[in-house]
Amino acid sequence: MLEEKKDKLGLLAYKRAKKLDKLIEELQNTTIGSLNEDVNANTQSINSINQTIQIIQTKLQSIAELFSITFNPDGTIASENYTNHTHSYTDSTISDTEDGTGTQTDTTKQTTNIN
Repeated sequence: MLEEKKDKLGLLAYKRAKKLDKLIEELQNTTIGSLNEDVNANTQSINSINQTIQIIQTKLQSIAELFSITFNPDGTIASENYTNHTHSYTDSTISDTEDGTGTQTDTTKQTTNIN
């Protein structure tokens, strides 16, 4: 009788272990596996975002240097120092003529102290 109970308990333990193995496998194939894929995908996305941020920071720094802009720690502009410069442009006028062709007159002009 003791041998029979031992066999039944062994069989029961075996069946429960099989169920537990099946549950573990199912969890690995769904939740844990999916989480691992999500972590990998998120890592790739974060790396891509970091690269984009670095590109933006580099371009912003280049613009800031060009216009002598300095920033406060909170990102607001601390100072700006624009240099005066000159713009040259051509002002054109077309006068009417009797034959309708018109006469173009070009005048080169300059603006000064442009910030």
